[in-house]
Amino acid sequence: MLLRELKNHLIDLLYDACVQDINYIKTELSQDIFFAYTIYCDSGFVSFGSAACTRKSIENIFFEDKQAYLRAETFSSELNYVKNTWQLFSSVNEKVDQIFNAFYANEIVDLPEIPGSLDFKRLYDFFISIVEDLIKKIKDSKILFNINFENDVLLGLQFGDPDETEVNFILDISEKVNSPAWHKKMLKAYNP
Repeated sequence: MLLRELKNHLIDLLYDACVQDINYIKTELSQDIFFAYTIYCDSGFVSFGSAACTRKSIENIFFEDKQAYLRAETFSSELNYVKNTWQLFSSVNEKVDQIFNAFYANEIVDLPEIPGSLDFKRLYDFFISIVEDLIKKIKDSKILFNINFENDVLLGLQFGDPDETEVNFILDISEKVNSPAWHKKMLKAYNP
């Protein structure tokens, strides 16, 4: 297997799942306005999904603390408003399983084995580049230019309970895909 072929196939699968997910938002949740649409991953990039959030969902929660409100605003996976679309990502997650299995079996020919250990950094870099390319593809498609989404949508990568390394992934991707205003909020929220 070639890593670049796996990457292209996984981006296509993720994009198709996101398009279906966004179309669900546009049809089933047409009365709501979303300010965030992010890619949600389990720790270690084991599975993928999405997280989207509306202003209504965070404004219904009273926050006296501005930092708590900022954290809720920039952490859409915690207040994910879209439910029951996880099945749209099932083919994505099957491909992710295949990639991990090929990685462990050293079957990815353009990712040579490093003697003595599995190099997870290269695998994580692979998934990070996929998320970046996917978000750029979503932005280029203009599928988020719709009355259901604010003009400046928070994009990026989210984890359920990110550790320090995952926070760095989140912020690195944010800098590349978000507006300066959103990225400034992300930095403030994740580095209080």
